[in-house]
Amino acid sequence: MWRAHFRDGFVIDEFGENGYERSFQNVLDRHNALETLSIHLDNGDIFTVDITKGLFSVNKNGQEVINFFGLPQDKCAQETLSNVRIIYFVRECVTFNLSQTGAPRAANTQFVALGMQANLPDGKNIKRYIAIYPNGVFDIRGEND
Repeated sequence: MWRAHFRDGFVIDEFGENGYERSFQNVLDRHNALETLSIHLDNGDIFTVDITKGLFSVNKNGQEVINFFGLPQDKCAQETLSNVRIIYFVRECVTFNLSQTGAPRAANTQFVALGMQANLPDGKNIKRYIAIYPNGVFDIRGEND
């Protein structure tokens, strides 16, 4: 589940009070006011990116929170970036069993991507995101991945 926090204190959860799923377009419609986006896994792990600071936080259930910058601060300090945008997508795999009915099986989530992209002062686009696997393992990805 994702949860978006905005600078004015407004919060949008992926699932509403009645269990209905909200479109991520609700976050994109308010992107200019977005502060953090979090992914909450079923096991209690929470992964967050603060696009106002370029800061990632990993809160593994029952452990200390790990904070790290997604971009090297000597070259890409947050105050030098422009056009900062959120990265969020789900990579899924659909398997077909052609020997039986040929109907696809349910989609299997490979990972959820959470991060940011922005423009450097020279105009170059740079991106960093973490790939979050269903078991809570993650890795950091960027330009050359």
